[in-house]
Amino acid sequence: MKSFVFSKEKGLRKESFKALSSFIDEAKTWDNNAQQDFACWLFTLFDTSDDISPYTRSSFGKGTFKAFT
Repeated sequence: MKSFVFSKEKGLRKESFKALSSFIDEAKTWDNNAQQDFACWLFTLFDTSDDISPYTRSSFGKGTFKAFT
């Protein structure tokens, strides 16, 4: 996920989607509880953030996405 954000910020669209695809492939191997925890974390982040952009590191807050990288 971190690679996706950094690549997207740099304008490296192709590389960012490769990183996102790799993250999705990895997430598919997680057990159901881990997938559900991630989804809950992500939706909570969206619900509690006033200014969230999926493409900017700063919008995630300090260290927020470290839990899933």
